[in-house]
Amino acid sequence: MRPSAGRSIAVQEFNENLGVMVTLAVYAGLLKAGVDVRSLMSVLGVMAVLAVSALFWREQAAAARRARA
Repeated sequence: MRPSAGRSIAVQEFNENLGVMVTLAVYAGLLKAGVDVRSLMSVLGVMAVLAVSALFWREQAAAARRARA
């Protein structure tokens, strides 16, 4: 099958929805555990920073591999 714009959009939407569901699951679990709101927001902020950092490092490694090839 050839890639299409519709397939690309579907994959992007799936990943976005998965990210929202994971974040909500963590949020619900921390609320149920009785974590206060400030700590909860800190944890969610750290998760966001780690996720963006992982994507950045992955892209940097891919760019380095492309540069060597």
